[in-house]
Amino acid sequence: MGKLLMMPSKVNMTNQDQPASAAPMSADQTMAADNQAQEIDFTVWLNAPRERTSQYFPVYSAVSKALQTSLRAWTQQWLHDNPQVFERKIAAYSLLVFSCSRPFRGRSTNLFTYDIQQNATLDQAFRSAVPALREKLDELNTSHRASGLPGVMSILPKRIEDFVSKNRRPMYRMFSVETALMDEVLKFTQINIPKWGLDKAVEELRSAFRKHLHRFAEEFDMADRTEELLSILTNVILGYEDKESAVLDAA
Repeated sequence: MGKLLMMPSKVNMTNQDQPASAAPMSADQTMAADNQAQEIDFTVWLNAPRERTSQYFPVYSAVSKALQTSLRAWTQQWLHDNPQVFERKIAAYSLLVFSCSRPFRGRSTNLFTYDIQQNATLDQAFRSAVPALREKLDELNTSHRASGLPGVMSILPKRIEDFVSKNRRPMYRMFSVETALMDEVLKFTQINIPKWGLDKAVEELRSAFRKHLHRFAEEFDMADRTEELLSILTNVILGYEDKESAVLDAA
């Protein structure tokens, strides 16, 4: 997944998985998002690599890794702040395994995220989470007990992986959101900017990110991370630009 010209996603959603309108943000969240939006210099995306150029795969692989790493970090933080979710095994274990899974490294065939249609690829994602699960469980238990809360669980990481592997729907949802977000990035740079110009393309990208982040998980709404995520990805492109400039200066 994460492949150019694969919009809409090939994942077949049921009606309950269709995104609803994003939940309204508080006044403080709206102000913070507006301030962050004003700081993002989207003009750097005008020089983002085009398909079939030498920099296309390495740059968008870096963008994808930043995207995946951010989603995992925010999920771990939410789990840290909301121990009550561990009363529901499917929800808690799925979020935990996702947050501990390694970001997909990408393949030069335009594959930038885990392909949920390939069971072997998902099995790889589940297995990749096991080494980090023990450490994360210890962190959660220590934190919650220090706050006077019961420990979240003592179950073995391999059993958590097995449980999630047998109850894959929430993981399908999270991985499909990653793919949809990466598809929107590619659509933004390869199609929408040339077609509409930067301003309208940014508006479309922002709207699409909010929609997909909103449906990331039933337990919490990640849509308010839209501007933060766009800022992170823009910085990846900016770093690519700076590197290219340094090469030219040294030539």
